[in-house]
Amino acid sequence: MIDPWVVGLALAVAIAGGYALWRIVTLVRFRRASGPRAGHAPAAPKAEVVTADRLVKRAEAAVARLREQTDSPRDPLLRAQIGDVDDHAAEVLGDLRRFAEQVKALERSLHEIPVERLERELEQARQQRDGAGDAGLRNELDRSVHALEQQLAVADRLDTTRRTLLARIEAAVFDLEGLGVRVTELIVMHDAAGAGDTSARLSELTGDLEGMRAGLAEARGLSDAVLDGGEPKRARAVPERQQHHEDPVPAVPSRPGRARWDIVTVAVVVVLAGTCLAEDYLPRGGAPAVSATGEPRDADECPQTLAFMGELTGDDAADGPGELNAVELAVAQDNAAHAGDCQVRLQQYDTAITGDVAKSATVIAGDPSIVAVVGPTYGGEALKALPVFQPAGLAVISPSASDSALTAKGWTVFHRTLPSDDDQADAAARYLRDTLKVRKVFVIGDDTDFGKDVSARVAAALGGAVAGHAAVAEDDADWSPVVDQVRRSGADAVYFGGHSDDTAPFVQALRAVLPKVMVMSGDRIITETFRKSAGDAGHGTYATCPCLPVNQGLDVFRSQYKARFGDTLEYYGPEAYDAARIVLAGLRAGKTTRPAMLQFVDGWDRDGLGRHIKFGPGGGLAGPALNVWAYQSGTDGYFAAKTVIG
Repeated sequence: MIDPWVVGLALAVAIAGGYALWRIVTLVRFRRASGPRAGHAPAAPKAEVVTADRLVKRAEAAVARLREQTDSPRDPLLRAQIGDVDDHAAEVLGDLRRFAEQVKALERSLHEIPVERLERELEQARQQRDGAGDAGLRNELDRSVHALEQQLAVADRLDTTRRTLLARIEAAVFDLEGLGVRVTELIVMHDAAGAGDTSARLSELTGDLEGMRAGLAEARGLSDAVLDGGEPKRARAVPERQQHHEDPVPAVPSRPGRARWDIVTVAVVVVLAGTCLAEDYLPRGGAPAVSATGEPRDADECPQTLAFMGELTGDDAADGPGELNAVELAVAQDNAAHAGDCQVRLQQYDTAITGDVAKSATVIAGDPSIVAVVGPTYGGEALKALPVFQPAGLAVISPSASDSALTAKGWTVFHRTLPSDDDQADAAARYLRDTLKVRKVFVIGDDTDFGKDVSARVAAALGGAVAGHAAVAEDDADWSPVVDQVRRSGADAVYFGGHSDDTAPFVQALRAVLPKVMVMSGDRIITETFRKSAGDAGHGTYATCPCLPVNQGLDVFRSQYKARFGDTLEYYGPEAYDAARIVLAGLRAGKTTRPAMLQFVDGWDRDGLGRHIKFGPGGGLAGPALNVWAYQSGTDGYFAAKTVIG
């Protein structure tokens, strides 16, 4: 066990040293900002590029620090109160992630508008209009000027909204970072002087967090209005276009106040006094811990932690954030239903931030309070994480890793709450044959693992109904040869096994030659990439998905999710919710060790939100009815569930 004096002295040095460093940095910044010294030319300011992703990462770090503070107070009431603040901070973080995506959407829209070229063309059009002698020509040129002005006005609104939303996110991040400092101060003062007005000040912090969410919601309304083509409800922050190119005038920080070494001294004294108490009363040498009542604490007593692991940020974070929200909803509901009992904690691990799935898995496996993991989100992550989780005996339940090979690796800790890719390939063959009543199907697979596996499986299931088979390279630029094969085969349908990056250009090329041929694929095309890249050619495309549609018999879950997060969940939320509920049921049944939890999960045999969940060999779902759904892309490009494939 770590010596309390090591921790206490390190904390005391950190407080004093941290304050000294902050003081030095503050003075240096003030002197630099106040102006150059005599005989020295001012240096050009270097502004750090502020991006939505950077701000979200800072917010995640601030919330993580706050979460660490939740367990530090000795007073159990204070711990619970700070836990409430932590929950509200996590909600703000969820808002920030969603608003960051809006910022990136605005940036993508701005990138598509060639502002500099439009400005040059506008100037030329104005000169031509002003010099035109013919009234008809002048009228046409005036229409050109008006059209160019409208495009630039759109760019103005997008840029102003982007900067306004980014500034609001930045302010919320600063508030979250300041929140951690204020909570630290409360803990120190509470331990030194008693409860005092701690409750009132914590309520004030909670109110500040609610204010943050309200401010973010207001900014989101501004962004929504612009993205939807309407005018923002608030006045534009930069009314003149020329201001876009002006360098911002750096604000001079206010003169630093007097040093408050008296407060630092009190904090250090409190830490050292707490260290003395810890030396006397903390258990040593593996003795049982002491509970708040003074009685020995049972080894199985809480807190227990459920971990979520997956990609929550970045380009591949299409499913992770929604899955995390569904898990958070399950944990919140379970804790509320057991208010007088142990409160289960949820810890999130964003593999996109670390960039190293195995490293994140090692951190999770090394935390003895974590009894199970919901995740990883994708099969590629699972292949890297499971070799770490297997020797740790840590139960893993993925809501979306459908790769068929995962259940054939010999891992005893892996489970998933959805059917496999093989299941959806079999369902696709049945749907083509029994529902769409096609005669001949041309089967194509790209050279990804998914594409090769599902195309071979569909071809085998269709048997004599296969009109032809082709293998294509990922990111192929010329689709005309395979389109010509489809045309010559006389097929009335095509099954394309692959990801959206390949399926979208293929569908465009196919529709140009054979507009009436039906196309079906797997869940890898139910993406925004396919919708935008395929365009009108993608309308009517069929897809299978092992995911449960939230608008088919899941009204209660959908309304609960929207009430908590303000959004409507799309894919893999029910599967994540079911996974979390299994772990929570195990904890409430007293399965607080990893071996006990793993045995509990292995034996699970109950109904979930939309399907019966029982795990077979390798952790895949067992049973005849695996509820693979057929989806179809509408005229808006979005996929909607049509029916479950029997």
